[in-house]
Parts: sequence; C-alpha cells; structure tokens
Amino acid sequence: MGGTAALVVAARQPVDPVITLSAPLEFKGLSAKSSLASVKAPKLFIGAEKDAGGPAARELFSLAVEPKQLLVVPGGDHGTALLSGDQRSQVEDRMASFLAETLPVNAQ
Repeated sequence: MGGTAALVVAARQPVDPVITLSAPLEFKGLSAKSSLASVKAPKLFIGAEKDAGGPAARELFSLAVEPKQLLVVPGGDHGTALLSGDQRSQVEDRMASFLAETLPVNAQ
C-alpha cells in the first residue's frame, strides 16, 4: 500500500528517488499502474519471487519510464519484511547503492 501511494504522489509532485517494497498495482482506489508514466524520478521496484510483490514489481518496472531499476529476491517476504528476512543484506545493499547513485549531490 505504501509503495503504491508513493508512486501516486510522485506522479503529482516532483520528488527525488522512489523505492517501493512489494507495491501492489492498485490499492483502495490508488493506481500505481496508471501513475507510472508521470513519475520522472528514479525508481527502484523491489519484491520477492514467491510473494505477489514479485510479479507486481516486474509489471510496475515494465510499465515505468526510465530511470528505473528492479530487484526481485528469492523467498516470500512481503513489504518491510524484506528488510528483516533472509534477503535483508541484498535488499539493503541495493537500496543504499540506488540512493547513492540517484540522490542529488547536495542532499547527501
């Protein structure tokens, strides 16, 4: 839900990088799917292979405009569980490198 809302807001308001964890395509009237074409900020979509977040991350990635990145990890963790489960170090490392690459220099 949070990742979907972040993408909807990013389509309306200029933001710096956006990272989503297991974001669904749609949630309670919010549509990340229909907002993606308007999100110009760098985007990192993260999901787990055995969770609905994996296929959703792949679909959101395929619909998004550049710049964009995708990480689908093994397992079935969902959302913030990706930050404490078996794939924690892989997810944290990718998030850190993505932010280092995409944040404006004066924001670091």
